[in-house]
Amino acid sequence: MTDEERSEIAQSDTHADSDQGSNRFRDACFAFNLRRASRIVTRRYEKKLRSLQMTAFQFTALAALDDRGPLPQSALAHFFGMDVSTLSRNLAAMERKGWLAYVPDPYDGRVRNVGLTKKGQEVFATAIPIWEEAQAETHALLKKLSWDDVSDWLKDVSRDPQG
Repeated sequence: MTDEERSEIAQSDTHADSDQGSNRFRDACFAFNLRRASRIVTRRYEKKLRSLQMTAFQFTALAALDDRGPLPQSALAHFFGMDVSTLSRNLAAMERKGWLAYVPDPYDGRVRNVGLTKKGQEVFATAIPIWEEAQAETHALLKKLSWDDVSDWLKDVSRDPQG
């Protein structure tokens, strides 16, 4: 691109209209709004969990393993709707903190399950009241909406096999 073309683009009217165009996009796009809301809510939870040096994902992973017991990484990845390599990177940090350990599957020696350590159970128990506080604040943000309706909608969206 020449300097003249760059100058022409920089001076064009489309740049002046970009705020109006992005507002139209912002107001209509489900993906944009859902991702933005997710980031905002995640920051709220992570601010609360910061004292434990824990992320929102780490809390959720601890909760899933506390509820379900040791699981193969593939089952945990499926539960979270993420690929195994992304999950592995997230779990590695938790393993370094001593919250998780890998154990052989009792039915298939080729499979390693990930489960909570005693330290993981303790930090999870400490995190629950902090999570409850963040949860209450998030519910308060949704005061104009029925939490049950929002929750049901989010569950329906996350069950989409095409997602």
